[in-house]
Amino acid sequence: PPPPPPPSPPPPPPPENMPSSPSPAERRVLCAILGAFTRKLTEEETREVLASVPSADQREDVRALCATSILDLPGAVDAFEKAVKDFSPMHDRQELERALWLLSTRLGCYLLTGYVGPFDSLSEGDKERALLGLSTSIFEAKRKLFGAMKRLGLFVAVAHVPPGMNTNPNLKALGYTAPARPPLPEYYTDLARCRVSVDNASSVFHADVVIIGSGIGGSMAARQLCLAGRKVLMLEKGPFWKGSGPILQEMKSFANIYERGPTLTSDDLAVSILAGKAVGGGGTVNWFCSLKPPHYVREEWADEYGLHQFNSPWFTKCLKRACETLGVQGHKIECTNQNQVLKNGCENLGYDYHVAHQQGMPTGDE
Repeated sequence: PPPPPPPSPPPPPPPENMPSSPSPAERRVLCAILGAFTRKLTEEETREVLASVPSADQREDVRALCATSILDLPGAVDAFEKAVKDFSPMHDRQELERALWLLSTRLGCYLLTGYVGPFDSLSEGDKERALLGLSTSIFEAKRKLFGAMKRLGLFVAVAHVPPGMNTNPNLKALGYTAPARPPLPEYYTDLARCRVSVDNASSVFHADVVIIGSGIGGSMAARQLCLAGRKVLMLEKGPFWKGSGPILQEMKSFANIYERGPTLTSDDLAVSILAGKAVGGGGTVNWFCSLKPPHYVREEWADEYGLHQFNSPWFTKCLKRACETLGVQGHKIECTNQNQVLKNGCENLGYDYHVAHQQGMPTGDE
């Protein structure tokens, strides 16, 4: 890092309630950060990337991607600001706003990154080194700041649909094409008719059991209770989506059917969590891959939390029945491009691996 800056008066303290929209100086910093995360590659870097692209048809799309930045997408910066407001909790939004304010000043930028700012005045190399310094900082708050900006910035780079377009132009270079949707089952239409609107506190519902959440666990519990003759009321805060229309666009689907969109993570930001926020809960967004709880997890539940029923033959029988009901199977599974790379790597390195079972059909060949 360069030597400390010459003495200068400290920046004024930020207001208690940070503004919801960035100032012009803070917006320049935001553009500089997004540009650093998705900068245009040099010709040498582009050749290195193209060397790993096997398809000749895809190379031109990848070359175009290497020559663009998120800042070349019309409306991307506005989309980032909207994503912060839509997906991030108030505390996280305030932390990001405070960081942008600090990075827009000379001293604040130095305190955060070790480089005399404002951030947008740094060279391209110093911008990248400053951001990488945040990612490896001994201070957790700095690492979280880096992770949040990178995660949301890259999400916008592939999810934002510019005005006048039907899809994000970067998806083609990544080899992704939205699949055709099969006809919806008849029970989807029936389910749509079952919605009840509670307009006032005088509405009364009579049930033997109330289940909060319509995800996999709640749905299976409701099914068993209904088969036993009980009246069941399920409560779900999210909407009902048929899986068609604008919901197939990443930005809109994350806003409507995912809890906190792409920003829900573990406390250290190391693990992304895709949690459903719609009828079906997690089963709406993670319905296909079906993982049985490993034996060591069941032992942990029993030994550390006193939940001994989960480490019993009874629970093993319940898991077997659930898998049969959902048609969980491990054959005729086609790997995605990402998983195929992992599979090839394991085979080349001699690592043991297993293909995760998926939900299929309860009857028929699959």
